[in-house]
Order: sequence, then C-alpha cells, then structure tokens
Amino acid sequence: MSAADVAGEVTRLGARVSSADPPASPDDVLALALALAQEHSPGDLARAASLLEPITQATSPEPQPWQPLARLLAARIAEERRLEDELERQSSQRRDTQRTIQQLSEKLEALKAIERSMTAHPAATPPAGSAPGPESAPPVPKTP
Repeated sequence: MSAADVAGEVTRLGARVSSADPPASPDDVLALALALAQEHSPGDLARAASLLEPITQATSPEPQPWQPLARLLAARIAEERRLEDELERQSSQRRDTQRTIQQLSEKLEALKAIERSMTAHPAATPPAGSAPGPESAPPVPKTP
C-alpha cells in the first residue's frame, strides 16, 4: 500500500473502532493496529500497542482465536519501538559527538593561530649564523 492508502485505511478503521457502540471486532482492531504499525507518524506505534493489549489479555471466547496473531503483532510493534528508541539515542549521541568535534577543531585552530603568531615575531633572539657580540660573551678569567 502507498502512504496515502495506509493513511486512508487508518482513518476508515479508526472510525469503525472508535465509533462502535458494541466493542469493535478483533479483526477491525488488528487491522487498525497493523495499519498504524505501517504508518510512521509519532505515537502510532504506541496507539497500535494499546489497541492490541485488550485482545492479547482477553479471557472471553470471542478474541481468543485472534490472540496468537495479536501477540505476534504486539511483539513486532514492541521491537520496532525499541529500535526507534535506539535510533533516536544514537542520533542524539552522533549530534553530541559532532558538536564536540566542532568545538575541539575550533580550539585546535585557535592554538595553531597562537603558535603561528609566536613564531612569526621572535622575542629578541639574534639571527642565526651571527656571532655574539662582546657584550654577550662570558667574561674570561685572568691568570697571574
């Protein structure tokens, strides 16, 4: 199904499940949960899991034939939620790492600029290859 078809199915089934005076049939609830699991809007997986919970825990005879499928779908939804949470955590860590790398790069560039400025203007050192003048030579002791 295309994304538009899935959204239409969610709307159609959502109206059937929520507006039913008697409780909705398990097949409508399962179909809605499956459609919600295919649609990746915020909160859809949580809604799908909450729809499946009454079927998986039911003791009445009507939903019991649907329980194995509901448990399978609930496990799949739980795993997808776990993976989405893990992906969000890793994305957050990646953003933090990139921010840290950027800050360290800026500090490194600042240190390089300081180093360049220090080597460009030496502090009163004689040029290389010139002989030291008499004022800088150490005194020679006189012998008697």
